[in-house]
Amino acid sequence: MIIHPEQIAREQMFPGASRLHYIDRSTGAAGLSMGLLTLEPHSGLPLHTHLVEDTMIVLEGNGVLVLNGEEFPVSKGMGLIAPANTPHCIRNDGEKPFTIVYAWPATQVERFIVE
Repeated sequence: MIIHPEQIAREQMFPGASRLHYIDRSTGAAGLSMGLLTLEPHSGLPLHTHLVEDTMIVLEGNGVLVLNGEEFPVSKGMGLIAPANTPHCIRNDGEKPFTIVYAWPATQVERFIVE
């Protein structure tokens, strides 16, 4: 199966954060979810967890991964892993868009916001 970007609706997740969720049960995958997340300058995702690992590869830009309360600067080409049930978020403190590929080893993955 081939999935073209124009077949996927861009989802505005949070202010300044949008994604193209390419691969999931709805597009024929049985056990994997994958997509592109773009963070506009000075935006990010809230602190959250998943019941599965969250893996990412930075495609462009610079950002910050917050993992279990610790901050890590990240940039193009870096691979990132947030273990299952671990509070994490990613943000763009820069002046240019920040884009990652994300993948989860499951479909219908939920995000649990950490208050």
